[in-house]
Amino acid sequence: MNEIIVLDIKGGRFLKAEEQLNEELKNNPNYEIYFSLMLCKVNLMFEKDRTMDEILYCFKKSLELVESEKKEELILSTKDVIINILKQIKNLYEQLEKKRNEGTKKFLIGSLISITSIAVGSNDNSNVFTQIASLGALGGGVGMSLDGLEQIGDLKLIQEKITEIGNSIINGFTELGVGNKTEFNNTFIPKKISYLSIQNSGLEELKETYSIGDEDFVRMSVLANSIKTIAMRNFKENEELKKEWENLNKRYNISFLKKGDLMQKLKKNPIH
Repeated sequence: MNEIIVLDIKGGRFLKAEEQLNEELKNNPNYEIYFSLMLCKVNLMFEKDRTMDEILYCFKKSLELVESEKKEELILSTKDVIINILKQIKNLYEQLEKKRNEGTKKFLIGSLISITSIAVGSNDNSNVFTQIASLGALGGGVGMSLDGLEQIGDLKLIQEKITEIGNSIINGFTELGVGNKTEFNNTFIPKKISYLSIQNSGLEELKETYSIGDEDFVRMSVLANSIKTIAMRNFKENEELKKEWENLNKRYNISFLKKGDLMQKLKKNPIH
């Protein structure tokens, strides 16, 4: 892939990179081009007239054209891309929820979300898919294009659009054998945080004891009720969830002895 395309992806200029990749596709259709197109298109999915079909088509074509011994690498790297995207849009949803709770109805989002993408481990020895997928994570705050959301205006409608697209990503890729719904849903849970639901759960006193914020308290309930989070065996796919649980406990200075009690109470009275 030529350096101009690489620089455009690093800079979050996905539309420009997409145009150049389309030109390269005419002369040399191969799995790297299709994989890179998928990366660009998934970052442009909030634009008007974009569909999941085009994103999934690029993935299927890259899977079709890649050598058999590299298929697993492609699938794993695609999973990294999807997890990265889901984390970004979950973060955006929560930012918008905070604005709504402040009484804001409309909010100037800007053309790019200011979230540092999750690096997926590119290095000289990594596979080609990881190297391509990590390009979007090297721009120091470069994220998906949000121009299409800006046109919607109303925060509630934007959140509904985010939820719709997040679910379509999860459904589309899991049907093609990338990741699983449980893992993706644990990454992407853009639910409206209801203070009333916490009160009704009977856990309000517990929340106040540790001065835990509403959003974090709901997320801790999700994690506490996830088998993966508390699995005794340290499977690789559990590490992110376990790390998130530990970080939330550290944020609120919850001691080692109290963590187990908190988890058991959240499991007994789930609020999500």
